[in-house]
Amino acid sequence: MLASTKRQALLAAVSLRVESGESTTFSALSTALGRTVKEIGKESSRLIEAGLLTIQENSLISDLCLRWESVEALDSLAPLARAIAERPMTSRFFRHGRLTVVPEDEIKKVEICRVVVQLLPFDRELTEAQVNESLRPVYNDVAALRRLLFDTGMVDRAASTGYRRLQ
Repeated sequence: MLASTKRQALLAAVSLRVESGESTTFSALSTALGRTVKEIGKESSRLIEAGLLTIQENSLISDLCLRWESVEALDSLAPLARAIAERPMTSRFFRHGRLTVVPEDEIKKVEICRVVVQLLPFDRELTEAQVNESLRPVYNDVAALRRLLFDTGMVDRAASTGYRRLQ
């Protein structure tokens, strides 16, 4: 939806103009963005379909504050939201509840693992497939994350039985 730079520019222009009290009619946006009214209409219809814009009295309206509040509310429902909040140092490595980068620093890796290991139950052994299924919502490379949990001593692995959370 927002892969189009024209739609991105239109959404940004509407948001900024609404915030500053400027006109967001098709004509005003056409002038501001140097595009035809027809182009503004075409791009805005896609944004309206996506729920990013609405029309009120011949003007386009966007309340991205509400969108961000929705994103923040959804983030708070992420499986690791509480664990990340309890370890603020780790928050910069997560975005929307997903691990975005594994830090190089060993101490930071351990902190990340202390957060991620909370996805695994204490009370039972898990197969590799079950561990992968538990880790997939937070990181694409589940094998690397699984190895990291093992290397940092957060889980133990017995070749014949499976994985068990230690911490």
